[in-house]
Amino acid sequence: MSTLMILTIATVVVVLFFDYTNGFHDAANIVATIIASRAMTPVQAVIIVGTFEFLGPLLGGTAVANTIGKFVTLGDVPTILSLSILLCGLVGAIVWNLATW
Repeated sequence: MSTLMILTIATVVVVLFFDYTNGFHDAANIVATIIASRAMTPVQAVIIVGTFEFLGPLLGGTAVANTIGKFVTLGDVPTILSLSILLCGLVGAIVWNLATW
């Protein structure tokens, strides 16, 4: 197996783990606010937040992600180096999510 393929698979796995940590990090903050204010019961809050966290990108689009993605262009960087940069950024974001959770 080539280095590029191993790096690609590792990056995809880390992206999925980042999505997981980012989801529970953000959802926990939203649910805690609703429950602490006693606006909803815990079950109601989890159902509402889960529904709208799923529907947000589907209905609202990905304009913010696209805008942020345009700030950094890695088109001129070699493929292995660009995947390494992406992997390092994702690991940093995961560490940040876990540290601030």
